[in-house]
Amino acid sequence: SGPMFLKGINCDGEYKDKHCNANFLIDAIKEIGYQNVVQVITDNAPVRRAAGLL
Repeated sequence: SGPMFLKGINCDGEYKDKHCNANFLIDAIKEIGYQNVVQVITDNAPVRRAAGLL
């Protein structure tokens, strides 16, 4: 166990708004179970900060 990298997502050609980003995060969290998530790390792009506020 311990920290692990779950996945990277190639978003080339996709519209990347805060809702799209939030859905990527939600899907990844559902994949492993919310009880197993301690932290989510992203870059600090404004759209990702906005997704975190949803």
